[in-house]
Amino acid sequence: MNKNNMIRKGLVVILLYVLLFGHINVSFATSTNDALTTVKYHRIISLKPNITKLLESLGVSKEIIGVTKFCEKPHATAVIIGDYNSIDLETIIRLKPDLILGSNENSQKKQYQQLIRANLNLKVFDFYNYEQMKTSLQSIGTLLHREERAQEIALNMDRQLNQLKEINSLESKRNKTFIAIVQRRPLMLASGDTFISTLLEKAGLRNSFRLNQISYPVVDEEEVVRELVDYTFDFSHDVKEEDSYFLNKKIVPLKLHDYLAAPQSVANLVEVFKMNNQQPR
Repeated sequence: MNKNNMIRKGLVVILLYVLLFGHINVSFATSTNDALTTVKYHRIISLKPNITKLLESLGVSKEIIGVTKFCEKPHATAVIIGDYNSIDLETIIRLKPDLILGSNENSQKKQYQQLIRANLNLKVFDFYNYEQMKTSLQSIGTLLHREERAQEIALNMDRQLNQLKEINSLESKRNKTFIAIVQRRPLMLASGDTFISTLLEKAGLRNSFRLNQISYPVVDEEEVVRELVDYTFDFSHDVKEEDSYFLNKKIVPLKLHDYLAAPQSVANLVEVFKMNNQQPR
């Protein structure tokens, strides 16, 4: 067979492949450790506000095509696909996502089962505490080929929290204590088994209600009044920036949305401690 015949035969094979399968998908590995079928996702749906923030920290905001109504929209064209309790499966399918990211915390398993039955690419991660957030950050970074960026963020978060811990340890021979209020009526606190608590403890503080077995226990107001603590952080919706006291305690008013399980929460905490070069009281 001469050279021209071989070329013509090769072109016929390629043409038949295109007609049968619609396109040729070629994927190159980015390193010797990558699989030959390396995928880069371009149409991502976030099912949680903290995941949306995490994706923004990784620099992939423009790839987000769908978010919940509780998320801060990363851009004007991002579509609302539902909330914590329900999702619009028809809208999600119409968006043709190549990746959907969710979390195990405060999630409806029924929602996830719907997505799986629809053969959508769902990945679920844990964000119950600070260490899990950091692990999930790095896992998602690897998934999106942002490994170096994720590692850089994780190291910077640890560095900042260690600096806060050193400051707190220099000021006192004991761990300073705190209460974290997440709701005023009924009075609800964050126990040790929560992201908020583990974040503050990484900064060298100690949760006075850390041993409670419920993540967000409802407690009697007298319990809080009797507890002597260094800081009372108020994340409740009722709190206002001008508020100074609640239940006879001087409070530090904070917005819960600024302290979701995402890298931005560490930077926000640092700003609180740096404000006016004073420690919060």
